[in-house]
Amino acid sequence: MHLLTFLLLAVALAFSALTLLGLYDPKLGLARNRRAGLRRNAALALIGYALMAITLSAGDINRRGYDTRFHAHGAAPAAAVRQNG
Repeated sequence: MHLLTFLLLAVALAFSALTLLGLYDPKLGLARNRRAGLRRNAALALIGYALMAITLSAGDINRRGYDTRFHAHGAAPAAAVRQNG
């Protein structure tokens, strides 16, 4: 899971760098003109970032809703305990 996250981060950062280089000189961004380089490289960078976010949140789905501080049966709220003390 971590390897996939780092791979997606590397891809997204590479296309982000190509986007910025393409704004300076389209040949550096591997494009014919600035518009084509910006459109392609930025879209691929955004896809990389989105896939990385999905990968990072995939492991958290199984743990959602199981926080013992909020879902413990018979536990008194912290505010009620402080009022008596």
